[in-house]
Amino acid sequence: MSEIKVNNMYQFMGEEPLYHIFDKTCFHCHEDVFVGVNKEQYYRWFLKREYIQDVFPEFSNPLRELLISGTHPECWEKMFEYIEEEEEE
Repeated sequence: MSEIKVNNMYQFMGEEPLYHIFDKTCFHCHEDVFVGVNKEQYYRWFLKREYIQDVFPEFSNPLRELLISGTHPECWEKMFEYIEEEEEE
């Protein structure tokens, strides 16, 4: 499954068509972001409340955070870049 971004719409392209689009506002930059998921993903994560890492194992942490909070992957990386710098030292 691959991820594409068009304007502020993230679509996760897989075998199945998009079923639900989540509308979030990034709390870091305050821009709206839309995330499309397929029917199985929507059911497992949003309705059954399975762990996001189990429903989307192929997604990076920033992409999962996008679904959880709406934080753009770019903003997520900026927010935590100092942690990576500390770990390297």
